[in-house]
Amino acid sequence: MTKKMKRHSNLLSTGTVGGWTLISRIFGLIRDLTTTSLQGASLYHDIFILILRIPTSLRTFLIEGAFSNAFIPIYSGFLGKQKIKESIAFVNSLFGLLLIIFFLLTIIALIFPSIFIFIFAPGYLFDPEKNLIAIDMHRIMFPYLSLLALVSLAGGIQNSHNKFAVPAATPILFNICVISSAFLLSPYFNIPIYGLAYGVLFAGFFQVFFQIPSLRSLKISLKPSLNLKAEGLNKFFSLLFPSLVVGSLLQVNLVIDSIFSSFLPIGSPTWLYISQRLMQLPLGIFAIAISTVLLPSLSKSYAAKNTSEYSASLNQGLRFVIFLGAPSAVGLAIFSEPIVGTIFNRGEFSWSDVQMTAYSLSALTIGLPFFMIQRILAPAFFSRLNARTPMIIGIISILMNILANYVLGFHFEYGHVGLAIASTFAVVLSVSLLLWVLAREKILNIKSLISAIYIKIFVSSIILAFYLLSALKYFNFEILEQAHRMVYLILTIGGGVIIYISLCLILGIRFEHFKISYLQKI
Repeated sequence: MTKKMKRHSNLLSTGTVGGWTLISRIFGLIRDLTTTSLQGASLYHDIFILILRIPTSLRTFLIEGAFSNAFIPIYSGFLGKQKIKESIAFVNSLFGLLLIIFFLLTIIALIFPSIFIFIFAPGYLFDPEKNLIAIDMHRIMFPYLSLLALVSLAGGIQNSHNKFAVPAATPILFNICVISSAFLLSPYFNIPIYGLAYGVLFAGFFQVFFQIPSLRSLKISLKPSLNLKAEGLNKFFSLLFPSLVVGSLLQVNLVIDSIFSSFLPIGSPTWLYISQRLMQLPLGIFAIAISTVLLPSLSKSYAAKNTSEYSASLNQGLRFVIFLGAPSAVGLAIFSEPIVGTIFNRGEFSWSDVQMTAYSLSALTIGLPFFMIQRILAPAFFSRLNARTPMIIGIISILMNILANYVLGFHFEYGHVGLAIASTFAVVLSVSLLLWVLAREKILNIKSLISAIYIKIFVSSIILAFYLLSALKYFNFEILEQAHRMVYLILTIGGGVIIYISLCLILGIRFEHFKISYLQKI
């Protein structure tokens, strides 16, 4: 395959992940719109989203963040060295271990639900009504985690073979199942969220079956084994624990926020949850798409000892996410109330709920560029099989978030907004330390982070902010009809996109600044 063909293939891969992620996030918004319309920012909806966070967060901690960062560099290394038999033995051994571990974990979770509720939503444990519903929700939804373990294994295999479409599209099935359950199952329950809970469980089965055709196309047939001496297994476990901290850092802090929010007034968990979901929309579309393709690519560059290409790729990846993240943060922070109101102000979700959500969204999205940078920096460590350093930094960030949550959320009584500000503080600290380490190891040049292109992006973002603030004065979204809100929001955001891109072009920013070296040479 020629360099040009390979460049096209990798660009297509990034676009594929970003495109499917965009569709998934849109369906995620529709899902949240459906559930909030069904229950509003009520006690029942608070319980649903907090208990759902138990399997979804454990999925991120134990599977996606940790598993992907430990699995892909090793499995990609086998493929790069044409060690097919070793790769098959490695995968099947992990498959067998996953089945045993998650089967036992599910049994423990079903028998002792209070342990998990105490960890993730301690504010519900001592209220009999809340605790009873929370336990029911937990027992219905927790098995979803075991099914997702299989899905993530299949996804890691496909990504290592440069097959990104199916893993990126899989989350759409989850959203479709929950949306469908709101209409098809919830009407049959006195408490509608029970129908949503069963929708989560059914989604797990659909997602597992969705992987089978893609694996067959790669001629991979998973057969569980318990070969603890399989090559690569020891290295996998040596990377696994540090990966638990680093790969799931964002989710750890989101869970910490959820724990604190369970002690706040009714509605706080829902307001904070929606803010986090909206903030993760650009994060998922841009940063996660790039980092998904970046990790296996950097792993191969590092194995080839091509340090110049390695550093250039990382620098250009950072440029790309800052170019996209800065205006996204400005738009979400300034237009938080119109965005939340246009999407969620319907059914039981009142304008008061809109305002409370907008406050935390504005606070949270100030840190959006840093959340995006964090996703790009992680592959720089894992591709070099160095998980210890980001693990230490991750622990520092988590401790910072816990302290700031208490101080801002409770001591100064900023409530759920204080929790959002704490998350921003934590990610800024984490990114600063990661950049410092990479600069010290001469992987990144700090001077490149204060180059002219970043100044141009900053200036363009400031002018965009003035435009959005001016536009905000002419519309009162609370009194507008829903159709008018949608039209005005689309026109205003579209105008902002045109203004930002035009300013960047005028200031001399070109697409060539974001061509990533690994896409050109791998």
